[in-house]
Amino acid sequence: MPHINDPIKWDQLENRVYETLPELLELLDRYKIKAVFFVLGWQASKNPDLVSQIINKGHSLGSHTHSHQLVYTQTDYQFEHDLVKSIDTLIKYGAAKIECFRAPGFSITEKNISKLNILRKNGIKLDSSIFSAHRNHGGAEGLGLLEPTLLKLDAGDLIELPITPVKVCGFARLPFSGGGYFRVLPLKILLNCYAKTSYSMSYFHPRDFDFDQPILPNLSLARRLMSYSGLKKSMKKFEHLLHTVQFTDFHVEELITASYYPVMDLNEK
Repeated sequence: MPHINDPIKWDQLENRVYETLPELLELLDRYKIKAVFFVLGWQASKNPDLVSQIINKGHSLGSHTHSHQLVYTQTDYQFEHDLVKSIDTLIKYGAAKIECFRAPGFSITEKNISKLNILRKNGIKLDSSIFSAHRNHGGAEGLGLLEPTLLKLDAGDLIELPITPVKVCGFARLPFSGGGYFRVLPLKILLNCYAKTSYSMSYFHPRDFDFDQPILPNLSLARRLMSYSGLKKSMKKFEHLLHTVQFTDFHVEELITASYYPVMDLNEK
């Protein structure tokens, strides 16, 4: 959010990640599902035990950058510096290695797709930053990525696990599988969306379940609704999904070494 995107100001805010993380870890443990947690380097540096809790439960760690800046606002140097800082920080606090990444706000778009080369150059082998639908501050609908795909880049091969919408009414593409979309959509519609597709990458933030979080001022009505709607019922909705939808464990090594991906060539040579 624009008025709090400066990490210098974050120390002035209440730390609420622990309001929901223990329950989320317990739910995943109960349903025997392994996930990847894309963690900010900044968050890991402020809460080192956060990393150990996730690792001790058998989940994978990925980078969500260090300071949560939208990638398309950064130069190549700024992006790479922030990426490397996040990787070094996560390894410092317990990660064996970092090979997967997700951009803040899905801010790798068609216009800055070359940033993927920076990921590959720094050891990232699996990315989940492509949002295959329109978004206010991100999205790469034009790439047409609707399934896990091996991207051929100048810097090497990168596996992309995109966020995909489903078709409704035969043509409109509806995002559904995480964040505000997950919270706003009724459970029945969510289940219908999952049933329509054989692949869906689901994503959730600890704040998606924190119904008692303070509401930030000066938000537009649309942003306020998308940021805070559905919080009181989201944990029960999440558990219903875990019980009903057949989720696949997110094992980074298995995904990296798999050989069944279709290929998209993004080489600029």
